[in-house]
Parts: sequence; structure tokens; C-alpha cells
Amino acid sequence: MKHNWENVIHEDVLKAIKKFEKENPDYPEPRNTYLVFNGEKYPAKHIRGIAYYIANGVQIKKSEFSGGEETARFFKKLRFEIEYKNMKLPLETSGIINKKPANMSVVHQKNALQKLLQKKFGIIETEKKFGWLKTPSKENLPHEYTDIYNGLRNHRNHSDFFKANFKLSCDFYFEDVNLIIEYDERQHFSLARKIALENYPKGITLGFSLRDWIIACESINAKDNDPPDRDEKRAFYDSVRDIEAFKHGYTLIRVKHGDYNWESEDAWKYIDTIFALDKKGGIQHKIASLINSRESSELLETFDWRSLELEFQRVRLNYIKWLFYFTPPVEEIYSGSGTGGSYEIFNSYFGRSFSLFPCGIGCVYAGGGKGCVGLPPECFKKNKDLEEETESIINTLPEFIRELRVNIKEQLELYNISLVWEMIQNYYWIKFGMHEYIFDISFDPNTADAEITEDTIRDYVIKSMYHKIDLSKKTPNKFSAQDIYKLLSNKFTWNRYAICSYDSGPLGWGKDGYVPFSVISKTIREYYRVYSCLLDDIYSNEEITSPEEEDNAVKDFAADSLKNLYDFKILYHKTPIADSNYYKDFLKHKQEIRELIIDTQGSINKVIEEEHLLLEKHHFIPK
Repeated sequence: MKHNWENVIHEDVLKAIKKFEKENPDYPEPRNTYLVFNGEKYPAKHIRGIAYYIANGVQIKKSEFSGGEETARFFKKLRFEIEYKNMKLPLETSGIINKKPANMSVVHQKNALQKLLQKKFGIIETEKKFGWLKTPSKENLPHEYTDIYNGLRNHRNHSDFFKANFKLSCDFYFEDVNLIIEYDERQHFSLARKIALENYPKGITLGFSLRDWIIACESINAKDNDPPDRDEKRAFYDSVRDIEAFKHGYTLIRVKHGDYNWESEDAWKYIDTIFALDKKGGIQHKIASLINSRESSELLETFDWRSLELEFQRVRLNYIKWLFYFTPPVEEIYSGSGTGGSYEIFNSYFGRSFSLFPCGIGCVYAGGGKGCVGLPPECFKKNKDLEEETESIINTLPEFIRELRVNIKEQLELYNISLVWEMIQNYYWIKFGMHEYIFDISFDPNTADAEITEDTIRDYVIKSMYHKIDLSKKTPNKFSAQDIYKLLSNKFTWNRYAICSYDSGPLGWGKDGYVPFSVISKTIREYYRVYSCLLDDIYSNEEITSPEEEDNAVKDFAADSLKNLYDFKILYHKTPIADSNYYKDFLKHKQEIRELIIDTQGSINKVIEEEHLLLEKHHFIPK
């Protein structure tokens, strides 16, 4: 039976809490999950059931819906706090199990680990599902699951504890190295899980110590009998994740709650322990080579952003591949037949630019920014590989961009403008890495030739951004004239202008030099009549003083600022690329795109090789 959880809103939960307090039922203490409200802890699953009754007028049994992570996600979506019971292990177990965990909330620990992984590697997906990660058929149970199933069935005589072809999700996923991380809470260490682990097929490579996990199951001996076969179900699903990941060439690492305190100041050091060589198990995780020991006081660790920057370059490379394949043939351009949306892209000043639309949906757009033309799906009919690759890139957009928009909205509502400014600085730093090449050639203002400088452009921007800002002042300090000249005179690779925002406020640059913001603003208004004025409003709006102000204009400003926080707009300089009067111009345009593809691939491959990054090189040859 499908339940209408969408009908349950924030107010229903508040009513459920009041109902629970008023009736004061003799309710047993939750095994694991608490709902926290006004400093008080409530049984999360029970409150969820009451809220459902209030919203829908239907009473449902506890066995008809899940607790644990599902209930936690349900309440977090409604912006409630969830806390887990603290887990303590006996000291007599061996290996890493001997560590006595601190009093740590599972939710807080898992969130802290996620943020740490995002800071280290940039791109991380949560709750990822794969087409191959699903439970097997019951009628034709594969041999690798036979012993596991029989052992679990004989444990307590439950035989119907899994659904066939049920898709499973993963906690964390890194695409570039086919790496999955599972965070195991207390309920994952049961006698049923021990039985499953003891019946794993021989020859399977695991990203965790099988022996330590079996010992933990014996020691913790978690029990969850609602529904009665819950332990068997969880043990079987965990087994499917381990076995199917191995079969499909993925590494799956398991992290046990309580082994490390991911909220501690030196938590970044523990990452080495997860990914480095496990001397007992002999597991070497490829992503370990991306880890570089450094002082935790550094403001931004450029080395760790390389994979993120390369991801953005992959998007850019895909876009120019698309340009090469789907530029309209010259007879179509001039015959009047038209090519729909693609012609609109090419016959515009936005034709050779692209943008990621970071509002949570992760679509790739041509034209940059708000109001641009999306790449239509029919454009990929001629090359399915290109479509699949683009879809893969879209799906790997970093989660923290979506989180950033939510955080900015919250801080604007609290009128915390200084913190909003800091968030925006980080946001536009990410965008800066997306639109530019990442090799480190720049122009010295005193020389005519390009040369390698001591500071790369990334290093320069970081220093300028983080060491010159004085957030105690209403308007942050400006770049000096020399700073701006050095920034704008770097060798950019596209003949286009871009708008970005650093200490100097909104500015534009192109490979021909500095362009005043007023000029670009006028051009944008001419074509799309939109531009992002977020930073300009923060500088000039005098009404934002304190949360006590109830002026509607201030609230409207906060809403408009969030709405306008899109990627910066990009203009193609001089003539539209499809404005070709002769066939030779069209062929020349195709050749320019071909050279751009090869040049881009060469630059990306050079960085991958020189820095030993664990990413695939590109060898696409446009014909």
C-alpha cells in the first residue's frame, strides 16, 4: 500500500508532538532515532506515524513504513533535527573495533564526513543508484547469494525478507574512481549480518576488514524486529551492495560509526586511514593518491580542487564536441528550413559559451546564465555516446553548489550580509575554475611574451580574495590597479567576455583586455534584458541593518538576490559564429571548433599526466 507522505507538512509534525505530549503514552524508548524539537527528544518513527494520521486521517502501523535513515530524511526534508542514540562498544573486541567511540550523533557525524569529503574532492554524489545495483531474482538466485540466503533463512525461519529487482542506493559515490562509501550505523551490526558475512563467496575483494565487521556484529548484536525480518533484510541488502559493487568493478568502502570523530578539528587526517593501504586486508584504494598532507589552517587547498576543475572542463569539452557535430550545414542555414533551437544558439552572441545552471537540477546550457537556450535532447540523436557522457557529467554536479544556494537563502533571511558575501566569494571561485583553462601560463605585465609565473592564476585569485577582504567594512577592499591588470591579462583561451565578481565588484574580462561592467550590462539588457545584480545590491542597499526591520522591500531584496544567483553571463565577442556569408566561412568555423576540441583535450590530458590524477584521458578525434 502506497502512503501519501507528501501530504504531511511541518505544521502536522508540530501537532503530532503536542498530541504526543498531551496523551503522554507509555511508549518504549526508541532504539535509535530521535526527533529533536525545542531541546526535547521524541521517538521519531512514532511521531511520524501520528503526523501521518493528522494529515491524512488514516492510522498506519509501524510495520507499514520504515524508521532509521528513511524517517531521518523525512524529518530533515521538513527542516527538523534528527539525533541518533549513542553507540558504545565493549573494549574486549580486537582491531579497530577496540576503539571506544565518543558520544557522537550519527546524523552529525555522517554530515561532517560528507562535508569533509566534498572539501577534499569536490565532486561527490549522495544516495546514488545504479541500474545494476539491485536485488537478484528469487526464482533464479545467483550462486553467489545461495549460501547467504540459506544462512539467513535458517537463522529465524524467515524466507521472504527481500524483494526481487529492488534498487538500492549508496551513501557516497565518487565517479572518477568508481568508489562507493557506506556509513554503517549500529543497526548494521546484527547476528544476521554476521551470518551473511560468513557466507560471502570466496575470491571477493572487500573495501573493509571482513574479520573486524564480524567481530563488531558479535559484540554489538543489534536487534530490530519491526518488521520481524528487518535484520535479515538489512543484512541481505548490505551483502548485495558489497557483491554487486565488486562484480561491476567498483570499490566499496565501509566506515563504521564511532571509529573516528568526523566533527573534530583534525578529522581531515582520518581520511588517510580510510583510503590508504589496509595492511590487514591488503586493500589499496586508488583515490588515496589524491590525498596530500597539509596544514589544516590553509584557507583553500588548490590541489584538492583539481578534480573539480577538470570535471568542469569535461563539460566544456562536451559542449564544443556538440558544436562540432551539430552546427547546421550551410544549406540548412540559408535554405530557410531552419534548425530550431540549435540555430538560435549559433546565430547569437552567446554561441560559443556554455554554463552550468547550479539551481539543483544540473542542466547544461548554451549561452550562459539565466534566460539562455538549453541543449535540446534531439541534438544528440546522431551520437548516443555523447548524450550518455553528457548525462553522466550532469549527474556528477557537486552537491555543495545546491547546498550553497540553500545556505545563502537562510543567511539572507537572517540579514547576515557579511556571511552571504563570503559564500558568494566561494561560489564565484568555483565558477571561475569552470570557465577557464586550468594550466598555469600567465602574462607578466612587464614582458610581451607568455611565461610561467611563480604564482599560478588560481594561487593569485586565492591570495587576492582571502587576504585582502576586510569583512568589518561595509564594502570589501578593492583590488589595486596592478592587481586587476594582472588578473585580466592572464591568457584566457576563449575569445569572449565574462562577468564575474571578486573584491572589485562585478567586472568583465576577455582576452583582449578589461571591459567595463556598464558596457557588458548594456549588452546583456539588449539581448536578454536580465543580469545578476546580487553583489551590487549588497554593496548599495542601505536598508539592510537588522532582523528587526520588517520592511517588505528588504524581504523582496533577499528573495530577488537568491533568484538572481545564477552563473555569470557570458558574451561572445564581436560577430556571431554562425553569421557566415560564404561556405568557406562555415568550413573555417568547423575547423576552428575542431582545433578547439583538440587543444582542450591536450590541456586536460597534460594536467592529468603531470599531476598523476586518476582520471581518464581524452582521445576524441573530430572528423
